[in-house]
Amino acid sequence: MSYKLEVVKAACGAQLPTYRATSRHLAALNPFSLESGIIDPKTGLMIDGVPIGYFGPDRCGGYAAIDEFVLHQAGIIPDLNVKTFGIINNRKSSGEKIKIRRGVYFGRNHLVTDRKSHEYSRLAASIPGSRVLKFGEDADHFINPLDPSMPMSVKHELLAAMALNAMNEVIRPKLTVLESTMLWECIIEAENHRGPGSFFVPTLPTLVEKLSDPCERIVNKLAIPRDELLRDTRDLRLSFIRLVDGDLKGMFHKETTPGLFKAVPLLVLDCDGVRGEKAVVMITLINFFTLSRNAAASSDDDRFHVVVHDEAWDLATYPGFVDSIRTGFKLGRTKGFSNRIVAHHLSNLYRSGHTKAIEDLVSDSSTSMIYKQDRKEIEATADDLDLNDREVERATKLQPGHCLCKFRGLPAIEIEYTAWPEELPLVETSDLVHGKTDLPRAKDLEPKTEVEEKAEVMELVT
Repeated sequence: MSYKLEVVKAACGAQLPTYRATSRHLAALNPFSLESGIIDPKTGLMIDGVPIGYFGPDRCGGYAAIDEFVLHQAGIIPDLNVKTFGIINNRKSSGEKIKIRRGVYFGRNHLVTDRKSHEYSRLAASIPGSRVLKFGEDADHFINPLDPSMPMSVKHELLAAMALNAMNEVIRPKLTVLESTMLWECIIEAENHRGPGSFFVPTLPTLVEKLSDPCERIVNKLAIPRDELLRDTRDLRLSFIRLVDGDLKGMFHKETTPGLFKAVPLLVLDCDGVRGEKAVVMITLINFFTLSRNAAASSDDDRFHVVVHDEAWDLATYPGFVDSIRTGFKLGRTKGFSNRIVAHHLSNLYRSGHTKAIEDLVSDSSTSMIYKQDRKEIEATADDLDLNDREVERATKLQPGHCLCKFRGLPAIEIEYTAWPEELPLVETSDLVHGKTDLPRAKDLEPKTEVEEKAEVMELVT
């Protein structure tokens, strides 16, 4: 009877005797208590953020709120970039959509390059103010790589990356010195082509014209005979001809469509209709264009806070694409926006042949979201991801919807993503393939209220 009385007192809020112990002893009693969140060293309080699921195995650590912006402000991570890896059918894209949808309520603007059968279009349709831009031969959207809004240096870097992709030079890491210089001078000539007070906007056809018939200023400045200059820059010229009049023509040869990249809660660039090299050129152009717009934005509301590249691993064989991502990671760290890449394995990126560039991506991204991995793959890249032996072992046994959240220098924390009932058809795509879903419904995971907990105790007592 006395035991029942104590239970009733506890349920009614009566104070029980306090048990004191060190964290070492408490960890022995509950070894999973360490996965209950991240503490702000400045305030001593748990860091809040975008709610995405639960901490710890079997949801033992409480509700999880992870936000790279808040973590960066607290000094936990040095940058805002996030890399996500996981084998197929382990819900890494679903987790990304959950973060996007809930991040919108925190005032974040997102840009996503969607290459997987309109996968993000349903999500955008559910968020007021969002847009879906379809790119392809039948679409009427254009992006001008010579757009006046971009600085000269950005145009040169962008056009060099586009040229490398169009050359299909997988092994060739960069342009020659002569090609790079020729490109720079021809961009200047294209800019000067419009003349003072002119409303003419240079486009790729203007650049091809300058490359095909270099003016006397360029010939004299480079001190190379015209015929020799045209011969040694032939590959550069042909690459842009492919983009203007060849098989890659379609989205790059006209002025930028007005208002195309206006910041909204979610802007989905549907590239499902773009294949092969054209997709690489398209996404490379999008990267540089977005970076330039973000850097020049007059206010925080006028830019994208998060840029997501899902299924990016197969594009990493193209040096221009890798350079655009690397530039985005570095600029994101200085300009305060987050870049997120989603791929199967880090080793997929290393197999592209651009090891130094991928190493730069890893060093400029201190946050990793590791879903289930093949043992051989995760062991090969464990050092780069800062994973110890136990974390490697855990990564091979994760269930779908679970991931290890790893901040460089800190222990990994297991997170289980959960979706609200109304979110399931928007974020989960495995049901389209398999006819079912095993992503937990948040309705089944709602914490009980204080009144419900007291009622359960009283039921047990009686």
